[in-house]
Amino acid sequence: MVSTAVKLLQDGKVEALGEALVELAARHNGYGVKLGHYETVGRCLCYTISKLLEGEDKKEISDIIEAWVQVYCFMMLQMIPVVAKFYRNKIERDKALATKA
Repeated sequence: MVSTAVKLLQDGKVEALGEALVELAARHNGYGVKLGHYETVGRCLCYTISKLLEGEDKKEISDIIEAWVQVYCFMMLQMIPVVAKFYRNKIERDKALATKA
């Protein structure tokens, strides 16, 4: 999905990317992905890039990581509201069930 995000951004298709990310977030909710997992994935992405580029120019590595961070943050800004809404709805359902019992 990250490479798709980069391609859509390069093509200026930001709206299509936003829609795809909302759908992705909904699927992630179904898989049981928690909000904290997104931070973990972001950290792993940066670590992996730094390891893959080990030995390369430090400035270039920094620039590449920064570009990926920007894309990943954009993705998260689209996805996190969907995740938050899912958990809010879940809490509301649990609350309603608890008051009926």
